Amino acid sequence: MKITFKPFWLQAILNFVNAGFTGILLFHFYKQHVGLSDIFFADAIGCSINALSLFARRSIHIRRDIQIGFGVLALSLIFLMIVPYSKPIFYIFYAFQTIGGIIFYVPLNILFFEKISPTERMRSMTAYWIVGIIAGVIGPIIGAFLFTHTGSVAFLSIPLAILLIGIYIARFAPADIVRYTPTEVLSHIKTLRTINLLDGALHRVSGDVGLFALLFVSTVVDYGNYLSFVSLIMVGISWIIAKKSDSSGKRMKFLWPSAVIAGIATMSFSFAHTFVIFIILTIITRSALIIAEPLRSNVMQDILHPHPINWISREFYLNVGRAIIQVIAAILLFYGSPVAAFILFGAMHMAFPLLVRWKKIYHIPPTIPAL
Repeated sequence: MKITFKPFWLQAILNFVNAGFTGILLFHFYKQHVGLSDIFFADAIGCSINALSLFARRSIHIRRDIQIGFGVLALSLIFLMIVPYSKPIFYIFYAFQTIGGIIFYVPLNILFFEKISPTERMRSMTAYWIVGIIAGVIGPIIGAFLFTHTGSVAFLSIPLAILLIGIYIARFAPADIVRYTPTEVLSHIKTLRTINLLDGALHRVSGDVGLFALLFVSTVVDYGNYLSFVSLIMVGISWIIAKKSDSSGKRMKFLWPSAVIAGIATMSFSFAHTFVIFIILTIITRSALIIAEPLRSNVMQDILHPHPINWISREFYLNVGRAIIQVIAAILLFYGSPVAAFILFGAMHMAFPLLVRWKKIYHIPPTIPAL
């Protein structure tokens, strides 16, 4: 029987592992005296390595790279099983988690968006995000339960087994090869380079703010429940907004208010001195971001012809943006300036629609050739 391969199968596997197990491991490391600045800096190392790798490589092998991404994540879990805990071990583990995830997502994005109808771009991008959101509802509850009722080796063995299943399923992915040059990486999305730098940074800003919940929760179950709750509140409104955005074609009408609300709410985390206030601000921020994040990610699809190198070039700039903001966030927290971090994060949210308007993105005729 011929199997019809669906990219979201693999996306669901990775998101479930990240939400249900890697997220819970961060709680464990934090309680073992790994600070938020350490988490941000380790992620910056991984993003930097990814950016350099994408620039230096000459090809993306769709099936093989998906399997390699899963393999790197699996090896990072095996690494935790056999070495004693220390802060350097955390850096190695988390950097390789970042590296494996990006190796996986570059070919996945090429597969996922290669045949999207122009009239369904936003709904497709929202569906792409929703897979992660649903995993974020289910995964942390399961992960927190297993963490508290099993030993560390058994806990790590479960995501390891899931990743190995993912490697097997990836056998059914196309064996296509996308070839490119370093020059194409730097110039292929010339119109959108700054926008993707900022979008990449904002990918991390959204997660960074959520990690501050570690300051308030005392048990892994509480943290798992928090992660699940945050994802749950994001599901309902997203598809309705995406459908309206596709039918109206007026992206900025939805991007402006969502970015401004997310920015103000993020700055307001400076005053979140209780977990109740933190939760309220989280609800407001995540409700805005479930609209803003797919809109930000969809900009490239709206004005460029679909081309695999678009996604490779985009991922390069995303990783540069991620690395920069994570280094800045790590420095601010290392020197005890969380308020400055929140103000910066909020300002970045509000800067995105300004940047899109300044570049006149939605005044450019759609589906122009990649530059």
